Amino acid sequence: MSPDQPPATTPCPACGTGVSHRPLYRQRGLPVQSCLMPASAGDAGAIARRDLELLQCLECGLVFNRHFDPSTQVFSPGYEETQGFSPTFRRFARDLAAQLNQRWTLNGKSVVEVGCGKGEFLALMCEQGQCHGLGIDPAHDPERRPESAPDRVVYEQRYFDRTDIGLKADYLVCRHTLEHIGPVGEFLATVYEVCRAGGIGEVFFEVPEAARIFEEGAFWDIYYEHTNYFDATALEQAFARAGFETTGIEWLFDDQYLGIYARAVTNPPDSTAPPRIFSGQLLEETCRYWYERIRQAHGQVVIWGSGSKGVAFLHAVDPDGKVAAAVDINPYRQGRFMPGTGQPIIAPENLKSLQPALVIIMNPIYRAEISAMLDDLGLSPDIACV
Repeated sequence: MSPDQPPATTPCPACGTGVSHRPLYRQRGLPVQSCLMPASAGDAGAIARRDLELLQCLECGLVFNRHFDPSTQVFSPGYEETQGFSPTFRRFARDLAAQLNQRWTLNGKSVVEVGCGKGEFLALMCEQGQCHGLGIDPAHDPERRPESAPDRVVYEQRYFDRTDIGLKADYLVCRHTLEHIGPVGEFLATVYEVCRAGGIGEVFFEVPEAARIFEEGAFWDIYYEHTNYFDATALEQAFARAGFETTGIEWLFDDQYLGIYARAVTNPPDSTAPPRIFSGQLLEETCRYWYERIRQAHGQVVIWGSGSKGVAFLHAVDPDGKVAAAVDINPYRQGRFMPGTGQPIIAPENLKSLQPALVIIMNPIYRAEISAMLDDLGLSPDIACV
């Protein structure tokens, strides 16, 4: 989308202002769900699609999809979001759990995790911290509950909402959920009320870091499920407007994630810091680069990583199916198909018969891990990282 286009006037879901917002980026017909696992290429192609158009609020800095339709989002046990099969990601999760335990001294205390997924991180916190936990997530799968800390954690397969006002806990964690919630200002206001009524001392939220996306042209990190994109200023302002005082901001996972510590207070600080204004130009340039790179490859091309990054990448740069497959170490994804584009999702061992010429890694933080697996398979394709 050209930066010369006139600003749009859609109310910001974080601060509510109806002032003009700056258009940044557009994709037509994105699959509305990228973590559901279709059983066939036909099912993959039949997934509902919607347009995405990112605007940036000139008041608070939030980037959001003006076309987001929350009714398209289905969170059920078939939602496969876990990254826990990667040793690299497991190390990150262990270190983060240890960091939270050190900050909060969790022994004998209680923690709520909103959007707990399969429950791995909450179980890890409760095991390390010798505390008790409540995990809330409509996509929680009772058949996939972690084996660790079973007597310390309770999971509830439902949404977190205003009925939780009065819930007692010491701390609250919410990781990679806030970016999925359309009315983000209303949601944070509910979290504030829950914290004040339940005596929750501090919260920790983790979201994708938006500044990196625009600075690197990382279009693969923009997908329909993510309706909100925060840099540090936009995140802190959203919390301040809801009544929170920020007690810490951190860049995590090779600066791909943003973490915020905050507490609900009676008089929150001023939230009028000027926003950082982004451009979508590099997103479009990077799309064109990868489109050409794939077409110039001699031999089979695969991507490594079948999650949301892979779905967004293929939709943007591979409309004619040049990419043969998506590789994933998650056994619950193998044998399924990429939402929208329909490539098969295969195990690393299947690459021996495919003999790819080019492997495109969807997250460079996994490059060493993936290179070692390719070496073990006796394969030496060209490796590129987005």
